[in-house]
Amino acid sequence: MDLISIIVPLYNAEQHIPKLEMLLEQTYENLEFIFVDDCSTDSTKQLLLELQQRHQEKLIQVISNDHNMGAGGSRNNGLAHTCEVSKYVYFHILRNKEVKHSG
Repeated sequence: MDLISIIVPLYNAEQHIPKLEMLLEQTYENLEFIFVDDCSTDSTKQLLLELQQRHQEKLIQVISNDHNMGAGGSRNNGLAHTCEVSKYVYFHILRNKEVKHSG
C-alpha cells in the first residue's frame, strides 16, 4: 500500500480539534498525518500534542512554525516534513462557517 501524507495547517483552531479525531478514523491504513500549527495564540498546539499522544498507533507529526507563515507557508512547511516514501499528499482544510471577516 502506498503511503499518503495528509497535511493540515492550523491557526487558532482549538474548536476544530475534535474534527481531527474523525480524520484519524480513516479505514486506509497507510496514512501519515502532519498537523502544522501556525503560531496559534490559543491552545491549538497543546491539543494537537494531546491528540498525538492519544493516537500513538498512528503516524502523526505535530509541527510548529517559527513565525506566522499563513496557510500556504504552513502547507509548504508540512510538505517539507513528509516521509520520503510518501507517494501522495493531500492538503486538508478546516473551515469555520462562523468566521466573520471585517471590512
